[in-house]
Amino acid sequence: METLVINIPDDKRAIVKQILKELGVTIQQETHSSLSDYKKNITGFYVERRRFESF
Repeated sequence: METLVINIPDDKRAIVKQILKELGVTIQQETHSSLSDYKKNITGFYVERRRFESF
C-alpha cells in the first residue's frame, strides 16, 4: 500500500473525499501537529532519499 498526501481546497474537500472513498481509498486525518512539523518531516525524507541515491 502507498501513502499519498494531497492538499485539497476547502470547497472541494467533500466531493474529493466522497470519490476517493467510493474507490476504496482509506482516508486518515492529518497527524502533524503543525505545518512546521510537516515541513521538517518532508525535509527529512528528501535528505534521506538523496543519501541513498548517491550510492
